Amino acid sequence: MSFQFYVLTISCPDRIGIVSRVSTFLASNECMIKEANHHADGLLSKFFMRIEISSINMSPQEFEDEFSDIAGEFDMEWTLSSLKP
Repeated sequence: MSFQFYVLTISCPDRIGIVSRVSTFLASNECMIKEANHHADGLLSKFFMRIEISSINMSPQEFEDEFSDIAGEFDMEWTLSSLKP
């Protein structure tokens, strides 16, 4: 079995439901969260998240295609980078 390792970084306006929506997306696409960090900046009303994930099912292009709906819903700026295991 060949795992792909990625780092997903997100910044967007802060609001309720971001962590839930992102983690549900990852779980439903069989991505395992290896490490997750997030925080909100109250002065800027911005939310920031960094998640290390592994996947056996999704290529970076498939991830981008599927995740773009969530990114649009939350007005996210995001990147997905490959990570060596």
